[in-house]
Amino acid sequence: MVVFARETYRCRLMNRRLTAIFLCFSLPLHFVEQKTNAQPQTVQQDKPAELATVQDPDEYAVWSVLVLKYTEPNHHTYIIRDRTTTESRSRAFGPHAYEYLSSEEAYSDLQAKNKEQYRLENKLSVTPPCVFTSREKEESLFPALPTGRVDEQTIKKMQNSWDQFYREYPGVSGMLTFSRVGFNSDKSEAVVYVRYDGGVMAHSGSYVVLTRQRESWEIKTQKVIWLS
Repeated sequence: MVVFARETYRCRLMNRRLTAIFLCFSLPLHFVEQKTNAQPQTVQQDKPAELATVQDPDEYAVWSVLVLKYTEPNHHTYIIRDRTTTESRSRAFGPHAYEYLSSEEAYSDLQAKNKEQYRLENKLSVTPPCVFTSREKEESLFPALPTGRVDEQTIKKMQNSWDQFYREYPGVSGMLTFSRVGFNSDKSEAVVYVRYDGGVMAHSGSYVVLTRQRESWEIKTQKVIWLS
């Protein structure tokens, strides 16, 4: 009985050792396999999606009026982002645009169109032609800053980025970003959101309401809804 008990104990001990050895070899392989399978997914997620391009000529006509509004009468020039903003969908920006519209149709169209970003082509009818900036160019000028409390070092980095921006584009007065344009059913009224960026503490967002007068668009009202 004693001999049998010893043999049983040795077998159990051997099984435990073999199990431990198996786990030591199998767990790293399991993690390597998971990491290998995860790599293509990470690369795919980091790759920016191709944006659809705005084709509606009426939207380019409205944006052209806005560029002239911002440039005249002081003859300022601006860099235009080559993609739309979705900020107009945020409720954090105060009064809704339809408060300044004849109906809510144009505002509803604005919200529906701005669920995602779109690419702009350089089809604005302004002289001289506008300069568009891409996401890649902007990221090279304005590298990602750490989130959280804005300290003196962060502000200095932001200022250095803006100094570099104005060295790259001498004579400009900042950047403009447009949303897609919302129209009412007969395209007699339009509303668009415009963002301005000009420095560390020079940013704003506005709703602009326009009405069609024969074949041209005229600004009816502009409402600044946030400043920083």
